[in-house]
Amino acid sequence: MGFRDLRAFNEALLAKQGWRIITEPNSLMANTLKAKYFPHNNFLQSKQGSRPSYYWQSIQKASWILKKGCFWLVGNGQTIKIWEDRWINPQQGNTTWSPKPENTTLDK
Repeated sequence: MGFRDLRAFNEALLAKQGWRIITEPNSLMANTLKAKYFPHNNFLQSKQGSRPSYYWQSIQKASWILKKGCFWLVGNGQTIKIWEDRWINPQQGNTTWSPKPENTTLDK
């Protein structure tokens, strides 16, 4: 059994760790990373931060895979940020109707 593309395999495993952070937010790993790297937002909105660990840098580099395929289901709309979150499925041809107005005070 051989792996043809080790880089793609490694990215897939790192993206899987990111997926675990999203789907298991109460795990020790997710809580530890959240406390250190993204205490005020979620994993998909997180930044690399200053002096990140090699583990966090690696997960961040593979997060593009999740960001490419993830979008919000609107639901009741309580936690969605309409100007920042990907909540329209681009696969279905839907697009945002208008850009964010300048100098807006609207948060949601």
